[in-house]
Amino acid sequence: MTPFVGAGVNYTTFWDDNAIGLLAGTPVSLSDSWGVALHAGVDFKLSERASFRTDVRWIDIDTDVTVGGTDIGSVAIDPLVVGVSYVMKF
Repeated sequence: MTPFVGAGVNYTTFWDDNAIGLLAGTPVSLSDSWGVALHAGVDFKLSERASFRTDVRWIDIDTDVTVGGTDIGSVAIDPLVVGVSYVMKF
């Protein structure tokens, strides 16, 4: 078992911003975002080249929102992402 942690920078850009429902057809704009990204997990060694990984990531995403040309404020998205994967070293 090998635990790990990491920290970095996240850049998020949004495209295909279109309103739906009652506001369908109204232009929506979300600003690009720079923020912190944190990562922690554990690798469970299966062989010299293979591991099973579980990890969690937190990403700081804050964006300004404009609907129909009117600034309506900012949104903090900040997802927590949980992952499970198979890792193969080449």
